[in-house]
Amino acid sequence: MKHYSVQRKESALQKMMPPSNISITQLSIEMGIGESTLYNWRKQAINKGHLVPGDGKNAEQWSSANKFSVVLEIKVEQYDI
Repeated sequence: MKHYSVQRKESALQKMMPPSNISITQLSIEMGIGESTLYNWRKQAINKGHLVPGDGKNAEQWSSANKFSVVLEIKVEQYDI
């Protein structure tokens, strides 16, 4: 079983999230990481409470609070607040 760095895992998760929303299939090809590993990482992130596309809900089904959380998270990361 391969071991990936925390930075690589975080990078993959970031690419799954808005505004990129890259599919797991595409990420697997681009990053050379198996789809099952990416699905597992996404599941772990969802279990930790992160809003990640593919959590069984379309973004349109997210609550207003969850949508705001995603926007806030993106802004914080952009400006490194």
